[in-house]
Amino acid sequence: AWLQLVADETRAGRSAVRLGVPDLTETIAALADYGVEVGQPQVIADLVAVLDIADLDGNEVSFVQELG
Repeated sequence: AWLQLVADETRAGRSAVRLGVPDLTETIAALADYGVEVGQPQVIADLVAVLDIADLDGNEVSFVQELG
């Protein structure tokens, strides 16, 4: 597992966190069970699948599955 934090002073008060997950499909199902609205994940360069959501304060939370 891994965690990536991004600091960007131009976006003060708005954070971003990326969480590595082993199975993005299971993560999406779990989020839906909690009532979280999710879109479709994006595949980047056939390397990772990424699902971006925002929390109630507007902070970006991304779930990332490594592919292959």
